[in-house]
Amino acid sequence: MRRYGRTVVIIAVLVVLAGLALGFQTINIGNFERGSDTPLGLSLGLDLQGGSHLVYEADLRDPETNERLEVTEDQMESLKRTIERRVNSSGLGEPIIQLLDSDRLLIQLPGVTDPERAKSLIGETALLEFKHRQLAVPRDIEEITQDDVLGITVDLLADPDAATTTAAATSTPAASVKLALDWYPNANHLGLYIAQDKGYFEDENLDVELYTPVDPSTVLQTVGAGSDDFGISYQPDVLLARAQGVPVVSIVGMVQYPLNSVMALESSGITRPGDLVGKKVGYPGIPTNEPLLDTMLKFDGSQGLVDVELVNVGFNLAESLISGTVDAVVGAYWTHESILLENQGHPVNIMRMDEWGVPAYYELVLVTSEDMIDSNPKVIERFVRAIKKGYADAISDPQAGVDILVKANKDEIDEGIDRPGADLLVSAWKTADADFGQQDSARWESFVKWMQEAGLLTGELKSSEAFSNEYAK
Repeated sequence: MRRYGRTVVIIAVLVVLAGLALGFQTINIGNFERGSDTPLGLSLGLDLQGGSHLVYEADLRDPETNERLEVTEDQMESLKRTIERRVNSSGLGEPIIQLLDSDRLLIQLPGVTDPERAKSLIGETALLEFKHRQLAVPRDIEEITQDDVLGITVDLLADPDAATTTAAATSTPAASVKLALDWYPNANHLGLYIAQDKGYFEDENLDVELYTPVDPSTVLQTVGAGSDDFGISYQPDVLLARAQGVPVVSIVGMVQYPLNSVMALESSGITRPGDLVGKKVGYPGIPTNEPLLDTMLKFDGSQGLVDVELVNVGFNLAESLISGTVDAVVGAYWTHESILLENQGHPVNIMRMDEWGVPAYYELVLVTSEDMIDSNPKVIERFVRAIKKGYADAISDPQAGVDILVKANKDEIDEGIDRPGADLLVSAWKTADADFGQQDSARWESFVKWMQEAGLLTGELKSSEAFSNEYAK
């Protein structure tokens, strides 16, 4: 990420008391006048509702020569967006921001009559560091001199993400949140532990607790009830929970495709679902695995589950294959069990669900509650922003991410599984069609339809209410 040096932004704070504002009829800034029909449509100083106006002038310098550089439109837009987001997070509502010429912004904060409060809001918002000197406001705008200008510096103006993230830590209130994992820590969780280790949560002023529940199957219930702020679950489970009235919403598509698969030992000669006819298939007792397997069998020309013998082996999927208890298993991840079996000298053939008739779905999703969305949207925004940075790092260097995972969970990680697993997951976190976190409405709709046809869902269910792209966009 390129750093464009330290930007010096000169602020002329034009705060004129209401009584003084009545003492003159026109204030000029360039071609804009108070009281005129200019494109601004704004008054300067204090308007009749009691609000402060400030003007930012960008003074960008080359860090080596100190020569003044031209400020780009993107840099000004970056500062504008940053100010809008941070002022919004303060609860004051929308600031009114307009561009003056190519290097100045006019900001109106309706309802803020205290100049110090206005300076504090904008300063913190834009990642500004105030130089400590007094600002004297003359009677007339034309009298302002360089000595009256409050000098401020802003770092990384050219990098909107960096400016926004660092600003968040200084201008937003601290919050403590709990995230319930779907299972014990593993390669699927790299981005979370990276965000914890590298301070991305801290940058957002968040104190985050990551933990594995005693019973991970309760994640959606604890999140829906507000016991946990966030949780990791599965798209099919989210839809089932909502059908039962549990108010959970998927806000991040963590794994873009199914990891669940059917596996058989290479030595069995089973390479496709049709080869399972007349065979024993082990599964972990999870109800959704039955219609998933049924769809795969029918897609390959068989009559479905009636053609196989299902055996509930719990989570002893690998062991049941090695021992010959079953001929194949469903419910095994191609990023986990396949590696485990390979490491033990038992290579497998993998039949991925989305390649054999099952509509693509999100294996893992980050969920929160409807109440959390209504009451703390800014906390969600900050939390997701930190997670996205963590997974961007994981995608860039998954093995460095495993190092962090191991450091945080010393005796719980099987590096022989999670290191190759992390490399496989990179293509599932971010695909050619979607960046990390994004969710597709058509995919949610098609999977709702499949669940209804499979008898997993009865009645109508609005897929659009089960997920939101508001925070991962």
